[in-house]
Amino acid sequence: MTFKTLSQALASLTAALSLSLLFLPQSVLWVFGVEPTESALFISRRAGALFIAFAVIAYLGRTAAPSSLRQAVCLGLSLSFGALAVLGIFELTRGYAGPGILFPIVAETLFAYAYWLIWRNSRFEAEDQVR
Repeated sequence: MTFKTLSQALASLTAALSLSLLFLPQSVLWVFGVEPTESALFISRRAGALFIAFAVIAYLGRTAAPSSLRQAVCLGLSLSFGALAVLGIFELTRGYAGPGILFPIVAETLFAYAYWLIWRNSRFEAEDQVR
């Protein structure tokens, strides 16, 4: 998968997630099997504000040529989505999230791996651009 295609997919997904978290946080919490307490709604809306940043970075950066900045974005997104997947598994095993979190775990794992592959495969190309 190309960086552009991956970034377009991430931008679409994170924009939709961001809007859902900002304006319909109860629905996201329901999918995850989490009680929609006031605290959970508060954190969900704040997460929505962060996910819009992923959407903007992915969409506006989708045509970036290999560079040290693109490498940093790839590694940062890979680590972020990898951490989300690990946290999802952890909370599922603890019983704080329901089976609805399995699809996000799979998607987060795939995005983490895909951005890591692009980061790994573009390392030397990005270094050549700097020289």
